[in-house]
Amino acid sequence: MGALLAARADDGAQRVLDRLKQADCQGVIPLKTNRTEQRPYDREMYKWRHLIVENS
Repeated sequence: MGALLAARADDGAQRVLDRLKQADCQGVIPLKTNRTEQRPYDREMYKWRHLIVENS
């Protein structure tokens, strides 16, 4: 299983997450803090995002 790590600004539209799920890929995209309903995401995996950007 793969994963897509994206910034909070991308906000992770449900249609994107549904496509990722179909492709057996985990979406690690937190919602903006002003959203009334938050969804869970892997916080530890989200921390890896800066490692990918800095080392590419």
